[in-house]
Amino acid sequence: MEQLHTSFKNKLFRLFHSLKGVNREFEIVSDEVENVNLKSALNSLSLESFQYVDELYAQMLTHGLGEEVKSAYQADPAIPAEATATADEETGNELSRLCSQSEEQITKAYLDIFSENFPFPCLRELMQYQMNSLQCAFMKIKLALSSRNEFAAGLE
Repeated sequence: MEQLHTSFKNKLFRLFHSLKGVNREFEIVSDEVENVNLKSALNSLSLESFQYVDELYAQMLTHGLGEEVKSAYQADPAIPAEATATADEETGNELSRLCSQSEEQITKAYLDIFSENFPFPCLRELMQYQMNSLQCAFMKIKLALSSRNEFAAGLE
């Protein structure tokens, strides 16, 4: 069984924490949103991030490293208070800000890991796919916000 380098493990922990945070934040926000398209995009992002944590953990188990990352997998990240106040139906500014911050945080977490020496090439490919997919999910949210705001502006 191979040991993970501390730097790689710490970056993996940050990624787990970021993905779990996005899952919980956007799950809370989607419950507050009434726009069907936006709610669907938020739920998709929440579910994808949850799935990706499970996929990464399963890969670690496959390589005999489950115990090393178990604490990160089981940790429950705190949800910022702003996550409960982001469903502003007037402008969506808070949701847009949360979306941008979360996308930046997740992308940085993935890129930090990519800068490390990867012990398993298949894990790198999986993570690259995950990052690209999450960036698409964030784009869907931004498009849904934009169309909602344009529609609201047209009603004025």
